[in-house]
Amino acid sequence: MDKEQKRKNKSDGYNEKTVKNLSYFLHKLRDPIDVMYYLMERRQINNFVLILLSFKDPKIVDVVQHQKRETDIVIEYDVKKNMLAILCQDTKVDGGYYFVKRTIEAINKEYNENIYCSVVAVHKVNHSIVDIGVRALNLFDKAIKMGNDTEIQYYTIK
Repeated sequence: MDKEQKRKNKSDGYNEKTVKNLSYFLHKLRDPIDVMYYLMERRQINNFVLILLSFKDPKIVDVVQHQKRETDIVIEYDVKKNMLAILCQDTKVDGGYYFVKRTIEAINKEYNENIYCSVVAVHKVNHSIVDIGVRALNLFDKAIKMGNDTEIQYYTIK
């Protein structure tokens, strides 16, 4: 390997794809997460969960809409990739986990789908939205790389 190739491979920063994915995350979710932070600061909610969910059949959005609570916010995160972001107010990581599990079970009753997801719970407003995005996207990438669509990747940011 020549010096130029070694230089390109050695970096503590993110690769181009990761930066673009994070930028897209911020573009789509910065405002909704800001609202969650606003509600937490005013003590109207205690915490929230961010769920990233991907699937192939666009009809699955209807199943998700049917499973969610009135206070859960479903955002078409990436229409081309059939990806949703779901913000669940006043929900801890276990609540987000069970919501996803219940939703996947409902989806599997009607569709034979591979569903990949990550669940990130946020309990304090002292984390940047970039921190939340990095954690959610890393977990989501881990779910896809593992290739196990039945395993839900989850994490709590405290």
